[in-house]
Amino acid sequence: MIHTQRKSKKKEVVRVSLNGNRKVLFHEDCIIINKDEPVVLSSHCTHLGCRIQTFENGQLICPCHGSAFDLEGNPLKGPAITQLKKLDFTLNKQTQTITIKI
Repeated sequence: MIHTQRKSKKKEVVRVSLNGNRKVLFHEDCIIINKDEPVVLSSHCTHLGCRIQTFENGQLICPCHGSAFDLEGNPLKGPAITQLKKLDFTLNKQTQTITIKI
């Protein structure tokens, strides 16, 4: 009998500097929507988990099967039908950095 061991997914903390000139910032595991009150979304598509790295025509586009999401993470075009996961974060307005728990 073969036993497999699951790795426990430990929460990681990422600190990103906000760039006032960019509306959408992509990081490996998250997407930061830079507006008055930032929104931080998982960068992994809810269809099959492909990493979203494209912002076109006001939409976040998955490269694998073309799913599209609005800047709140709501699906606009399938095959994904589930909203992107919103991630917890803290914003330091003084240093213009955002700390995200992934």
